[in-house]
Amino acid sequence: MRDFHSWMEENRELIDKYLRDLLAFSENGAERLFDAMRYAVFSGGKRVRPLLSFAVSELLGVEKEDILPFAAGIEMIHTYSLIHDDLPAMDNDDFRRGKPTVHKKYDEATAILAGDALLTHAFFVLSNGLAGNFPSERVLRVVGYVALNAGVEGMVAGQQIDIEGEKRRLNQNEVEKMALFKTGKLIEASVAGPAILAGRSEEEIDMWKKVGSRTGLLFQIVDDILDETGDEKKVGKKLHKDRERGKNTFVTILGLENAVIFKNAILEELLSIIPSGSNLEKLVKFIGEREF
Repeated sequence: MRDFHSWMEENRELIDKYLRDLLAFSENGAERLFDAMRYAVFSGGKRVRPLLSFAVSELLGVEKEDILPFAAGIEMIHTYSLIHDDLPAMDNDDFRRGKPTVHKKYDEATAILAGDALLTHAFFVLSNGLAGNFPSERVLRVVGYVALNAGVEGMVAGQQIDIEGEKRRLNQNEVEKMALFKTGKLIEASVAGPAILAGRSEEEIDMWKKVGSRTGLLFQIVDDILDETGDEKKVGKKLHKDRERGKNTFVTILGLENAVIFKNAILEELLSIIPSGSNLEKLVKFIGEREF
């Protein structure tokens, strides 16, 4: 596990350096916007999505330098979603990862614009950065795939389902659908995107989509469990908000004990598919057993 932690740190440093270079521009009169973007991106994220892309790329024989624009674009989209998710109109959170949320550090308008800028710039990075590394038809396909998974066929749709679900009690199937959209679709893209770029068969791409989707579900179940049982200092935000707001989560629907059982079943399922001994296997174990 020590070697795996070294692998994680090495790849986190790689993606952070690349993101710093991408977000170094600021001399166009909108310095406050860029400051807010950088503040959000470098606020202590685990970089799970880029790490998943790197781990899958290793198994596919894709150079991590070639996949960097993809990993960075995914992380920028993820960060935009967190900025908007924290806003008063959404979850109304004051802290994330132990630091003031963007709208608290700056203001609501700047937070909205910082999220907008990260989302739109992510697609510039995806299209422009990948263009010289992979055939154009694969780049075009993966950009469209990420767009759908981040938007109307994925993350944004899941967020809307979550908001509407606050008005009534959902069943387990509905909570799973919400999680698979809100969290799972962007993680699915992180995992399956490298296979698309590598030109793998449709059958193999579908397999990676399944791995990504189930990993996203695992991630959300753990998040729900941590909201109930986690250490607030480790998690970096106020806990028990889901229960207090009456939100539909795996814990509120299944109960804590059954949510843990369900989480362990998803983790076991994933480990039966992923190549044994790979960094991807170790990363999925980390996701399933994390405390923050």
